[in-house]
Amino acid sequence: MEKVRILIALVLGMTLTGSFSVLAKPAFNSSDIEGPGSQIIFCDLAGDKLKAAVLVDGPNLSVFYQDAKRGFDREPQQRYRLEDRPAVLWPARLGSQAESLLIMTSDGVEELDFTSRTNPPLRRQIIHRQTLIPAAL
Repeated sequence: MEKVRILIALVLGMTLTGSFSVLAKPAFNSSDIEGPGSQIIFCDLAGDKLKAAVLVDGPNLSVFYQDAKRGFDREPQQRYRLEDRPAVLWPARLGSQAESLLIMTSDGVEELDFTSRTNPPLRRQIIHRQTLIPAAL
C-alpha cells in the first residue's frame, strides 16, 4: 500500500517531458471579518469570480467583498436592512455574471441586485404570489 502512495506522488510531480518538477503550493490569504450574524452566505455578488461574504443578523445584512490579493476587509463595505418580517434568503445567478440575493416573503420573491460595491442594491419583485412564509411572527 505504501508503494502506491509514493508512485502517485511521483506521477503528480512529473512534467510532460518526464523530468521532476516542484509543484507550486496554493496560496491562501486569511481574513478576519467582524459583525453580528447568525448566518453567513458566500456568493459572487460583483460578478468578478470572487465570493463575497454576507453576514445575516435578522433583517440586517453586512456585505464583505473579497479582494483577490488582500482577501476580505475587517469591516463590511455595505450594510442593508430588510423589513422586519419573516423571510428566507438565498443566492442565485439570474444574469450571466453576478449572483443576486433572493428574498422570499409572504408576498412572493424579490431580488437584491448588488450591481455596485458602494450603492445600495437594486430591489425588484420577481414573483408576485402568496407563499407559505407567514406575514408576521
